[in-house]
Amino acid sequence: LHFPLPTPAVLDGFNMRIEGAIVSFRTRDHGCVHEVIIYDGESRIAEHMDLDLRGDHLEHRFDVPGNPEIHRGINVVLGVRFDEAAPDVRSMQIEVIGVALEYSGTD
Repeated sequence: LHFPLPTPAVLDGFNMRIEGAIVSFRTRDHGCVHEVIIYDGESRIAEHMDLDLRGDHLEHRFDVPGNPEIHRGINVVLGVRFDEAAPDVRSMQIEVIGVALEYSGTD
């Protein structure tokens, strides 16, 4: 699942830095979020792999190491998986409530 987020690179004369992404989601028993990858344009700036996140994660924060300056625009990608033994489609449901960014400015 791909979420392009409008992101200011410069705000009031300050270069913006990304600190992290917050993803709000919940899964049913046979679905999971297994990776979260954060991009600045086409450059991968953070990856959180092999997660197996299930259940309610209504304010899950994912750090961006080094808090780099933003150059283009931030994209957050959620990798999802579904169990083969799921009894029905509904048991594999993943509900994404929102994706947000934490960023700060530097001069």
